Amino acid sequence: MRRHPISHACPVVTALTLPGMLHASTIRAPAHKGSEPKIRDVELPSGYSILRPSDLSGDLRSLRMEGGPPIFAHEKFNYRGEALGLVVGPDMGICDHIASGLDVDYREEDPVLEWESFSSSQIVARRTYAHGDTTPAFNTGLQVERAVYRNDAFDHEYSEPAGAVAAWEYDKLAVYVGTQWPHHVRKNVAMCLSVPLEDISVKPAELG
Repeated sequence: MRRHPISHACPVVTALTLPGMLHASTIRAPAHKGSEPKIRDVELPSGYSILRPSDLSGDLRSLRMEGGPPIFAHEKFNYRGEALGLVVGPDMGICDHIASGLDVDYREEDPVLEWESFSSSQIVARRTYAHGDTTPAFNTGLQVERAVYRNDAFDHEYSEPAGAVAAWEYDKLAVYVGTQWPHHVRKNVAMCLSVPLEDISVKPAELG
């Protein structure tokens, strides 16, 4: 098998190119909530293929947090746009075009779009923070305030590009990705591919 080691300092991911490199575009869930998603078979141009959850032998759960979104939604999806699979091929534009035009069969379910009231079954994670002995402070405090705070939707500007480049380097799979969590990436890739950690090498690309 041909290897393509990248010996120089790794630039931003979008600047990396390798001979024979393949691109991948994400196939996304078409509705807010559903189960049993199945990507319909379709005749593809030569050199292009669809990567489905069933093509991976490893665990598709994300290590981000227990009960968090999987790497690929395969039993159910919980939001419009959740990743169901990939279209892989030599041209990025053609991959995008194919991925956006694929039909997905699924069993539609009622989404939960209201967050003001919810059941305990909808709570994915619960965290409580306390410093020191809080009981005397609440019991003797002159005023205890309980309130609900709201803000508009917001997001920060990520310094990592949403992408990665993977290549065989001798006997290891090297993953070049702009990340601040290389150990997290390494564990996820190894778990997804069902291979030992020692077979995966993560090389952080330039951020920003």
